[in-house]
Amino acid sequence: MGWVHIDQDDYAAGFEAGYRAIKGNSAALPALPAQPATRARMTPFLMGIRKGLEKAGVDVEL
Repeated sequence: MGWVHIDQDDYAAGFEAGYRAIKGNSAALPALPAQPATRARMTPFLMGIRKGLEKAGVDVEL
């Protein structure tokens, strides 16, 4: 196996990763929500993971 490059600017990839982490790979992927403003110390990819987790029903507020 080789290295996998994760594009930290890819909000959609983060959303899919977050959603599928909870719902599984066979779950239908919902529509991609609008990209929110990127928070301090986060990337668009990490913001996508947060949104994916939220859409899957996880409370991610800290």
